[in-house]
Amino acid sequence: MKIGNGDVFDIGQTVNGISKFVFLNNNWFYYDKKLFDKYQYDQLELTTSIQNNIDGEIFYLGNIFDNQIFDKSIDKTIESISNARDIIESFDETGAMTIGFDDDKYEISSSDLATIAGALYLSDCVIGKNDF
Repeated sequence: MKIGNGDVFDIGQTVNGISKFVFLNNNWFYYDKKLFDKYQYDQLELTTSIQNNIDGEIFYLGNIFDNQIFDKSIDKTIESISNARDIIESFDETGAMTIGFDDDKYEISSSDLATIAGALYLSDCVIGKNDF
């Protein structure tokens, strides 16, 4: 079985509470309704397990770039970017994205930083499917 960029599989068992995985840019990521987190275990072992599907428990769910899975990912990306924009705009009383960040330092919570990082990551995943 050839595994393509953006392919999503349910492996029929959970790893860290997640059974769905997406293959992006030659790496496996946990796939759930939250952000994609990189699969921290043996990438080749997961690839081999999916390709061989010895027990018949692994199911191909689709590709995030060409079906409803992708549409949901786009919605999540748009929402994530909007949330990140709200955080960035909160640093300036005018609330414009054109703020200059004139101060030397800004304070940001780890939660807000995770929101911004998540938006960047999801955007990168979506853009990565294009030949830009």
